[in-house]
Parts: sequence; C-alpha cells; structure tokens
Amino acid sequence: MGNLTTVTYKVKQLKQTPQVGEYSDVVNNVMWSVVGTDGNNTVVLDGSSPLTLNEGGSFTDLSSLTESQVLGWVTDALKEQGQALMRTNLQKELDKLDGVVDTDPMPWD
Repeated sequence: MGNLTTVTYKVKQLKQTPQVGEYSDVVNNVMWSVVGTDGNNTVVLDGSSPLTLNEGGSFTDLSSLTESQVLGWVTDALKEQGQALMRTNLQKELDKLDGVVDTDPMPWD
C-alpha cells in the first residue's frame, strides 16, 4: 500500500462578479483541484472555495492576481481541518488503486 507523499493544489478556474461597489471583476469562487501522489500513483480531487469581498480591505485587480495568492485564499478557506480531510480522502483514493477496500462504519455501529 502506497502512502501519500505529495499534495499539490492547483487553480482550475476563477469565477467573478463584474461589479461589487467600486470594485470590478471581483473573484467570488475558486474552482480548484488537489493532486496527491504516492510515488507510483496519482489521484485528483476537485473542490471549490466561495469567497466574500472584504470591502475596505486590500484588493488585487484580477489581472494582477498570482496563483500563489489565490491558493492562499483556498488554503485559508479550507483551514487546517479541511486540508487534513483532503489528505485523508486522497489517501483513501490511493488505497483503492492498491486494492484496499475502505469500509466506513454503519450509522448504527
């Protein structure tokens, strides 16, 4: 059974609202994927992180955004608990590729 060794987040798409107050092209949702590998196999999970504009806070024009900045928003939105859940789910998918059957407990157990 392979153990998860690498986790990489990638931005797939930015969704935006054309105008919010004085701001144009405000990103309101990040569509992303998280890629996990164990050295032999690779698995991908998709997700999205809705965002809310903090009017009066710092604002970066859409054309000036960097992938690193947007991925920071994603990891901030997921928090450590969500990132841990992503790692757990990636490992479960890798285990399936190795033939490990995952049995979740029944609600009455």
